[in-house]
Amino acid sequence: MAKYVPRPGYEFLTSLQTETILICGNFDGFPIRQGSMGKPSPGIDLAILNGIGESVVGEEGEIAVLITPMSQNLIFRGYRQGSDGNMKVVRPERTDKQGQRWYLTGDRGYIDKDGYFWFVGRDDDVNALTLPQTFC
Repeated sequence: MAKYVPRPGYEFLTSLQTETILICGNFDGFPIRQGSMGKPSPGIDLAILNGIGESVVGEEGEIAVLITPMSQNLIFRGYRQGSDGNMKVVRPERTDKQGQRWYLTGDRGYIDKDGYFWFVGRDDDVNALTLPQTFC
């Protein structure tokens, strides 16, 4: 088995959820803020979206990853859902006013004025998808 060797400047200190890659963390060169999730991983556009899909700072909202040609291969495809015997893949996402697609993590948080992300809780204490589902 190969031994994990951290890439210079990207020491692994924290992580966030299993449906994505490491989208946010505490990286070498940035002070660690106790209790914070850290800053977005290099190359990942991470935001807090409010109830109408706008990116906000300093207020609570849903943690979201911009779906790009790179990131779409790094997040899971969605849930398989079907009550009529036909399965379809449903990925929790939202399109903003600029036409950009955002993957919704189901986690709530906020960004402080310095760009650090803070976890508040799950958006879906009761799962919003009520039909039987399977991860893809």
